[in-house]
Amino acid sequence: MFKSSRIKIIAAIMAALLLFLLIMAGMIYGSSYRELSRENRDMLEKYSADFDLNQAYMEASGFGFNGQSGMPPFPGGPHGPGTLGDGGAGEAEDPAEPTDPGDMDEPEEPEDPGDMDEPEEPDQGDVPDTDDGLRPPSPLYKEDRGMHAFAVSSFYYTAFDLSGRPLLTGYGNGSVYSEEDISSLAAEILESGKTQGTADDLIYQVTDKGGYILVAFMDNTVVRDSMETFLKYALISFGISAVLVFFLALFLSKRIIRPLEENDQRQKQFISDAGHELKTPISVMSTNLELLSREMGEDNQWLSNIKYENERMSALVRELLELSRAESGVPDHEDLDLSNLVTGEALPFESIAFEQGLTLNSDIPEGIHVKGNTAQLRQLTAILLDNAISHSEGGETVNVSLVQDRHQAVLSVTNPGAEIPADVRDKLFERFYRTDEARTGNDEGHYGLGLAIAKAIVQAHSGNIGVDCADGKVTFRVALPVK
Repeated sequence: MFKSSRIKIIAAIMAALLLFLLIMAGMIYGSSYRELSRENRDMLEKYSADFDLNQAYMEASGFGFNGQSGMPPFPGGPHGPGTLGDGGAGEAEDPAEPTDPGDMDEPEEPEDPGDMDEPEEPDQGDVPDTDDGLRPPSPLYKEDRGMHAFAVSSFYYTAFDLSGRPLLTGYGNGSVYSEEDISSLAAEILESGKTQGTADDLIYQVTDKGGYILVAFMDNTVVRDSMETFLKYALISFGISAVLVFFLALFLSKRIIRPLEENDQRQKQFISDAGHELKTPISVMSTNLELLSREMGEDNQWLSNIKYENERMSALVRELLELSRAESGVPDHEDLDLSNLVTGEALPFESIAFEQGLTLNSDIPEGIHVKGNTAQLRQLTAILLDNAISHSEGGETVNVSLVQDRHQAVLSVTNPGAEIPADVRDKLFERFYRTDEARTGNDEGHYGLGLAIAKAIVQAHSGNIGVDCADGKVTFRVALPVK
C-alpha cells in the first residue's frame, strides 16, 4: 500500500519540479532568442538606412570588394569620368598649346628636407572597417554601444534599379555564399514582394532608397549556433537536474510516508496484541460457561445470552489474529493446484447456499497452478464465497469461476445484489468497514474484517483484488500471478 503511495509521491514531486525547470528554460531560451534576433534586425535596419550606392561603387571599383571581380567601373571614379548615373563621360578639356622653352621659368631650388613639415597622419578612428570589407556608411556607429557587434557581423547586399535589374552585389570575407547566390536570392525576395524575413541562415531587409532598391542581408549563423549551444547545455543540465530531483523526491517521499508507515505499524501491532490478550479471557469465560450450563441446565436464558456474546467475541478475536498474520509478512509459498483448491473449498458452501434458497454454480477448469500458501488461499476463497452468499439480494444463483488470462489466474465470485456506489467500493477492503454504518447487527457474524483479510492475502501473493457492479450483479475479482 505504502509502496504505491511512495511511487505516486515521487512521480508528483519530479513532475512538478521538472515542469518548473522546463518552463524556466523555455522562457530563458525564448527571451534570449528574441533579444538576439531583435539586435540583429536593428543592425540590419541601420545598415540598410545608411547604405550609399555611390560609396559602394567607389569601394568596389577603386579598391576591389573582398576579392570580387568583374565589377562595373564607377562612372566618374578612377576608371572613368562623370558621376554615378550620368550614363556618359564628362566634357574633355582642350589640350594645352606647347610653350616656348625660353618662356619657361627656371626651376626653383628644392627646399631643405629638414624644413619640410611632417605629413599629417590620417585619422583612422573616424570610420572603422567591417568584416565584409565595406566601411559602415555612417559615423553614427562610432559611438554606438553595439559597434563591436556591428564590426564583427557579415553583411551582404544586392542593389536593383527601379526596373528590377541588378546593379551591384557585395558579399563578405570567408562567406559561404557566392556573388551568384546572393544575387539570385535577392532577386527571388524582390519578386516575392516581402520586405523582411529570413532565408536559410540570413535575415534580409528590402529598402526603397529612392533611385534604387536595396536588398540587404545579415548572416544569422552566430545566433543560430549560440542558441543550439544553449539548447545542448540546457538539455544536459535538464538531465542532471532530473537525476538530482529523483534523489530529492526519494528523500522527501521517505520523510512523508514514514509517519504513515509508523502509524499503520502501530495499528497492526495493537490488533495483534489485543487479539492475543483477549484470547485468554475469552477461553476462560467459555470454559466457565460450559461448567455453569452443566449445573444450571442448557435452557437458562442468561447463560445462553452470555454464551452467544462470548462466541461472537471469540470469532472477532480469531479474525483479528488472522488479519494480523496476513499482514505480518510473506508466508511460505509452494506450487499448488488452484483449480482443485477452489473446487474443494466451494463444496461445503453449496449446502450453505441451499439453506438460503440459492444455487452455487462453479465454472472451474482443471490445471491452473500458482505459487502460494495453501491455507491462506483456502481462507481467501472461503471469505469471498461467504460474502457472496451473505449479501445476495433478489436472485437465485451465486457463480464462482476461475480462468487463466495470460500470466494471471483470475478468480471471480458473483452474486445478485444492489450496485455499490463507486466511492464505497475501495472502502470495502478497509478494516472494520461495514455497509451497515449504523451497525444495527443485521449483518450477523461479520465484523468488517473479512475483505480486509482477503486484501492482505492477495497482496501477500503479489496480486490484486477489486469489485465490479453491473446489471444487478456484484462481482469480486482476484488476479494472482500464475506459476
